[in-house]
Amino acid sequence: MQCRGILDLVKSHLMFAVREEVEVLREQIKELAERNAALEWENGLLRSLASPEQLAQLRRPTLQGPHRTGVATNTARALGDRMEPGLLGSLPGSGRGVGSSGSEQGDCGH
Repeated sequence: MQCRGILDLVKSHLMFAVREEVEVLREQIKELAERNAALEWENGLLRSLASPEQLAQLRRPTLQGPHRTGVATNTARALGDRMEPGLLGSLPGSGRGVGSSGSEQGDCGH
């Protein structure tokens, strides 16, 4: 009977950990969906400000260094001084990512 109690205890701890992880993942999904919506809006704005020539350049991206730069970054560079300072906040690739703090990683096992 003692073995059954231990198994029940392990099961309850595992279920708690899974529920906790599901909650963290739901929050991350929510944050990513919000970020995606903001980036889609920003992309639409940047495309509306770009000339047809600039948009044509985006359809055939060029390699720069070891990797390609992002579409939004290329568009912002192409627009140059046509954009108002601070209009879009930080562009993708600026080092500020969703969940970059790492505070939620590894919490499930403790």
